[in-house]
Amino acid sequence: MFNPTDASVFGLSPAIRQQLCAEFARTPAILRALVFGSRYRPGSDIDIALMAPQLTAAQLDDLLLPYQIDLCLFAPPHP
Repeated sequence: MFNPTDASVFGLSPAIRQQLCAEFARTPAILRALVFGSRYRPGSDIDIALMAPQLTAAQLDDLLLPYQIDLCLFAPPHP
């Protein structure tokens, strides 16, 4: 069962998850951030997809992410 306070969730400690959430919350253009990817190993990067159709390159550059991150921007297809 998923326990959001469990340190083993995605291999990220609660402190790191809180830091990432706080940084994403600081940027209103980010609607949702999803952690995904391969099995966690020490030293591996963090795979994150951002749902942020209005996010600018400058806002993306301003994100203070002190971890090795593989970042994907999710953009739904335009009708």
